[in-house]
Amino acid sequence: KLNGNNFLDVGFGGGQFLLAAKNLRFNVYGVEVDKKSFNKMKNFVDTIYNCELSEALLEENFFDIIKAAQVLEHIYNPKSELKKIYELLKCGGFLIADVPNQNSLMAKIKKILFRFGISNNYGFLYSPGHLYGFNRKSLSVGLEKAGFKIMKIVYTSTMDPRYHPTTPPYDNSL
Repeated sequence: KLNGNNFLDVGFGGGQFLLAAKNLRFNVYGVEVDKKSFNKMKNFVDTIYNCELSEALLEENFFDIIKAAQVLEHIYNPKSELKKIYELLKCGGFLIADVPNQNSLMAKIKKILFRFGISNNYGFLYSPGHLYGFNRKSLSVGLEKAGFKIMKIVYTSTMDPRYHPTTPPYDNSL
């Protein structure tokens, strides 16, 4: 059960979750390094930052929910990012994290294609985009070392609307 309604989206991309949370009457905040994504959302959300999470002027122990979907694999230091997220969450707050599973069937197929020179990506790792690969164990260890208690791990496809409600079709007219 939430104690408040402060929502932070780290790496908000197209901003669909920010808008959904705003429509649900959350106080929404966002951090996004991509200037184009930031500019797209700056007129729709009051408190967003175009910078790294560590550079954003955010209050510790403030957020009830923090979402970091498809973000941690892009960060140069995911350990410090997770610690920062933990500091920003209220006691009893929730982190919703989403990373590609380096042990998934798709990642294994990509690794085989890489070995045969058909793909430039080793699983979900590629430069300069995905700097880190995660699996269930490495993600769990990283979260626990940052102070999190893991409540649930779910394997999904990015096309599964139960866990990715903003995947196409969505209104991308903003």
